[in-house]
Amino acid sequence: QNAFFLLEKYFGESITAFTHYKNSFRSGEFGVSASSALPAMNLGLYHSFTLVDVAASDLCVCTEKMSDKVEIMGGIGAFFREYARHFRATGEARPIREDRPLKAEPSVDVEEHGVTVRH
Repeated sequence: QNAFFLLEKYFGESITAFTHYKNSFRSGEFGVSASSALPAMNLGLYHSFTLVDVAASDLCVCTEKMSDKVEIMGGIGAFFREYARHFRATGEARPIREDRPLKAEPSVDVEEHGVTVRH
């Protein structure tokens, strides 16, 4: 089954908000050193994902790109949102540690713009 089939019943629902998350790579990964200018300028490497909230259903969709593949998972409520912050769609745990913190960007409220889920 593909993502369109799984999300079909939500077509026409409004997207109300999204939150973008960044999980920084630690020094030494992918050639990023602690002494390089990238971390100091907040330009270091990171993996990111986005949680998208859909109105009227408490549906949340997590989207991310990993190894040239798009991963999508969805769920309902606060429990799913917490799960998505700690695990990828594959079930693999996110590498969140003191040296690899997970940072949430401020949520963006898009409800007033009338964005809808379409196929």
